[in-house]
Amino acid sequence: MVIAEDAVLSRSDLADDRIFLSLANYEEIENGTKKQAFLIDVIGRIHELGDVQTVQVSGEDRKRVQFRLVDAETCFDFVRGNNLACCLWGTYAEQLELFAGKDQTIICLIRFAKIKEF
Repeated sequence: MVIAEDAVLSRSDLADDRIFLSLANYEEIENGTKKQAFLIDVIGRIHELGDVQTVQVSGEDRKRVQFRLVDAETCFDFVRGNNLACCLWGTYAEQLELFAGKDQTIICLIRFAKIKEF
């Protein structure tokens, strides 16, 4: 973990000593109820997995992959189910590179994800 010099630290009232997953609710993420200041755990089925692309970020080449994550509760009904747009970078993108273009079901667990507009 790196804390940049322009980082703003503030006290949190969140107290969670559990060592297991605390999966986020898709609806809370989508409607903005889930606070962006906290990292979340999310699980779902990967849908519309794009190709891994190499893009320039601050003058460096970095790999990126985009996909939609479909809610585990409605995971086989994309039309009516909740889904999130996701973007993974670097080695995380490379891990999905093997699955691009293949017709198979991929369940993905993302720990400590950041909610952010991209």
